[in-house]
Amino acid sequence: MNTTKNIIKSPRKEEKKEFKINPKVWIVTAAVLLVALIASLLFDQFYKRTLVTIEGDKYYQEDLAYYIYGIESTYDYYDQMFGGQYWDMVVDQNTGATTRDMAMQEAINSSLFTEILYRDASSNGYSLTIEEKATVAENVDTLLAGQMPEAVIKKNDFTEGYLTDVLSKTTLVNRYRQDIIDALDIDDEGIKAEIDFEEYRQYDIEYIFI
Repeated sequence: MNTTKNIIKSPRKEEKKEFKINPKVWIVTAAVLLVALIASLLFDQFYKRTLVTIEGDKYYQEDLAYYIYGIESTYDYYDQMFGGQYWDMVVDQNTGATTRDMAMQEAINSSLFTEILYRDASSNGYSLTIEEKATVAENVDTLLAGQMPEAVIKKNDFTEGYLTDVLSKTTLVNRYRQDIIDALDIDDEGIKAEIDFEEYRQYDIEYIFI
């Protein structure tokens, strides 16, 4: 009688291979990442988008931050009324421009108006009076002391020097502009006498896009 022996062989254990990464590879990888980070920072610093150019002087978004903040504050009120949809509403069907685009253009126009008139005023010998300088300093202190939210100050980098520069320009421009208006030879009473107020009523109209 033949007997058959069944021999069960246990599976051979696979040997685990350890892969060692050369320390030089880590050093090279870290160096590449560091170079990429520095390059991105340099690109942001040296290739900023120019928003306004006046007589060869370039102005970037941070230069116009105060004007942008002023426009944003006004439009944020309407945005709350429309449940957070006002900023992206299309205001020009032909170009597809939104409220956001319109607000940016308003900020640019405001900064252009101020900067150009400021340069013209300075060239005509205008400068801030002692009283005006004191008022500017007081207004800057008020803004930084709490009238302007801390988050806004940090976001826009509103330093004392920056705010002083902007408010000094707007203060001088306002006086210069008013002096020009006052110097015009306009007969206000004569104009009023020729107008029938019942026929030419003034209506203040505000458009709300829905």
